[in-house]
Amino acid sequence: MSLMLIGISCKDDANDYPEGEVFVQSVQVPDTVSIQESFEIEIELVLPDPCWSYSRLEKQENGTITSFQVFAKNTAGGDIACPTRPVTEKVKEQITLTYSGSNDLIFNGFVNAHNALLTKTIFVTN
Repeated sequence: MSLMLIGISCKDDANDYPEGEVFVQSVQVPDTVSIQESFEIEIELVLPDPCWSYSRLEKQENGTITSFQVFAKNTAGGDIACPTRPVTEKVKEQITLTYSGSNDLIFNGFVNAHNALLTKTIFVTN
């Protein structure tokens, strides 16, 4: 008599590739934009190691103050050993603003090796 065991596993990609909020080292924005029109921003991120990569940007608008959270994913999963050194990555995103006048864009920053809010002011015309 022989016994055969078969193991079946389901992989959940969300668990294999963890995601987390990362710090912003710098942001490039135009001085002036038009209301409700898309414009480009360039964000330089500080990632924990080379296995992490930008995944998404969340925006929360509260009047003329817009806060951003930037997320990255560990694309190596856990099966690959990564060097433990921070790296930077530059990404470009398109955003729109809905309030005219002076607007503040606020990011969770990493300035001079300290956590700090990184704020950029942009003027929005009608």
